[in-house]
Parts: sequence; C-alpha cells; structure tokens
Amino acid sequence: MPDRGRTPATSTPGPKNVTHVCYILRGFDRVQLKGHIMSTTTIRIPDELKERVARAAERTGKSPHSFILEAISEKAEVEERQADFVATAEKRYDAIVSSGATIPWADMRRYLERRAAGEAIARPKARRLSK
Repeated sequence: MPDRGRTPATSTPGPKNVTHVCYILRGFDRVQLKGHIMSTTTIRIPDELKERVARAAERTGKSPHSFILEAISEKAEVEERQADFVATAEKRYDAIVSSGATIPWADMRRYLERRAAGEAIARPKARRLSK
C-alpha cells in the first residue's frame, strides 16, 4: 500500500481532510479535527458492496472513505427527519385527543381546493366532533 502521506504517530497531525486523518491515526481511537472529536469505527462489508462503493466514489470524484461518510450522514439525517415527523404527529394527535377538536376532511378539502385555485378563503375552524 502506498504511503499516502502518513506521518509518524509522534508528530502532530496537520490533516487537509478526513481521509488524511485516517491514515495519520491508524492505531488511534480518537482525534480532534477542526473542533470535532472523531473516532475510528470498523465496518465489515461484502466484497460486492465494497466494489460498488469504490465505483460510485470514483464516478463522483470522492474517495471511498468520503463516499461512505456521506452515505452514513445522509441516512442518519433521513432517520432524524423521520423521528421529528413522528414526534410532531404524536404531539398533534395528543392535542386532538385532549381537546376533541378537529376539522372534518370535507371542510379541509374544500378549503385546500379553493386555496389552490387562488381564492381568498378563511381557514376552517376546528370544532368538537359529535361521538
């Protein structure tokens, strides 16, 4: 394997990017880069997936390492947004249960259709539905 700019463990790293840090810190568990604490994690992936990642990274002009970090970050962001969505839905449902007030779908649909048509229309009022 080529040297790829590794520096001895005793020197102070002066990394230009995350990939460089990984080579510098082989054998270390954590590093601080631009105010962020970073740790090393080992993942085992099938050879076929590793090859797919390498090809995709090459097409995008990134290193496989950067490509994997970006993919993990994107997946974490999707999960966080989903969790936020569920939390918001739960809050709204709790408010409906506690107040008993809702807007019937027929009223909301009429309102939305008229708004989409560009009409100025008052928002429908929430009301307690009969049981």
